[in-house]
Amino acid sequence: MAICKPMDVMDDLKINFFDITKFKIDSSNKEFNLNNTTGLFFIAICSNSTIENIDNKLYFFKETNDQSSSPEQHEQDHLQELRDLNKKKDANLKKFEVRAVSHMDHLRDLNKKKDVNLKKFEVAVKANLKKYEVETDRHMDRLRELNKEKDADIENLRAIIKEMRESPSWKLVKKFDFLKKDDQ
Repeated sequence: MAICKPMDVMDDLKINFFDITKFKIDSSNKEFNLNNTTGLFFIAICSNSTIENIDNKLYFFKETNDQSSSPEQHEQDHLQELRDLNKKKDANLKKFEVRAVSHMDHLRDLNKKKDVNLKKFEVAVKANLKKYEVETDRHMDRLRELNKEKDADIENLRAIIKEMRESPSWKLVKKFDFLKKDDQ
């Protein structure tokens, strides 16, 4: 793995590679060309200000350089690495499951609280509606009573008016009133 400066700086850069067979730095400087690399990923170091003192680094992995081990040992090492990775995956999966169960329990608790609060609200609304229904019925009964009293008063006034019109004094006043209209 190589970590190095940007492409424009890398154009004429030469790197000495370590020769594993001789256990020493290769005597020839080989040109390092990023255009011919087949890397799996690139690392970009970014900043709002100038980045200084970034040295070019070249890393070799043990599996690619360790020619002294046998192919069987190499395979065993890979299998062990896979086992270790599998254990880490299982541990991470277990952590995730614990967190997921915890979140689900929390959601269930919230849902229960919501249901309880909704039930309380529903009971309160029904109680208020019943209270307003009773008050409305009471007001309607009072309005009916007042309406009956008004009707009774109107009937009483009609009877008084009828009695007045049928009285001799009304008839007399009516005649004078009639005469008065003709004089004008």
